[in-house]
Amino acid sequence: MVAHTMVPSTSSLWKVLYHHDWHGEAEATAQTLPVLMLHGSADLTAPLTEAQNLAKGRATRELHVRGGVDHHPWLRAPRDCLEHIEQWLSNFREQPP
Repeated sequence: MVAHTMVPSTSSLWKVLYHHDWHGEAEATAQTLPVLMLHGSADLTAPLTEAQNLAKGRATRELHVRGGVDHHPWLRAPRDCLEHIEQWLSNFREQPP
């Protein structure tokens, strides 16, 4: 029999995710890879400053911050998120492959 429950394994996973420095992975991506980040200004789970740091310094990274929204902007402001995604994607439809 397994001597642990879902809680210890889940909390271990979250420890790995929350204590991992994602900047290395972000910097390893191609300089030309376009990235759209949707973030809530009231997000207590993932600090806005970290998203701003990831967006800084690369013209291919766009950060859209929805005021007063928590960690789930796509659930709290779905229409706003969808509009920004559609607008962002339209930039690529206009460019030839």
